[in-house]
Amino acid sequence: MQFLHGVVRLLPQLFPSRSRGAGTRVADAFRGKHKSLQAMIRKLPSGGYRLYSRKPDPRRGKRRNLGTFDTRVQAQRHERAVQYFKRRG
Repeated sequence: MQFLHGVVRLLPQLFPSRSRGAGTRVADAFRGKHKSLQAMIRKLPSGGYRLYSRKPDPRRGKRRNLGTFDTRVQAQRHERAVQYFKRRG
């Protein structure tokens, strides 16, 4: 029993990413900390913004177009809506 208490105390040191709670990596992505998970929002020559999927399409090898928006804020709002519906179960 004593051994288990020692292991439980060491868990945050062994797995620091797990000690911060579930979903922090996704939350960090919106703050710009993880480049691999950032929303793919690109500015178009026309002045609008286009949202692309995070992963490339396996058939074509390109990212899917998830919508074109007038402002970056609208694109970020849509990205959050997409993530919500992907994970709602």
